[in-house]
Amino acid sequence: MSFKVDYVADVVRLDGFARDLPPTMTLTKGIVRQYAAIAYRAGRAEYVNPEPRVRPCGICGGIRSCDWAKHLEV
Repeated sequence: MSFKVDYVADVVRLDGFARDLPPTMTLTKGIVRQYAAIAYRAGRAEYVNPEPRVRPCGICGGIRSCDWAKHLEV
């Protein structure tokens, strides 16, 4: 399984960054932790429901768009 973004590293990095902020920056800590939560949910969603594999057309062999001339020949 290949992922485009390493969400686990983002969660760890953001959570560590929030932990290292001074106690006077509570609003910033909350915002950074929200970003970490978003990254966690995005990673979980990509793991649970990955994008479907791209399959070529069975008639013309096109990947993203079909060659309609070959479809009309059939």
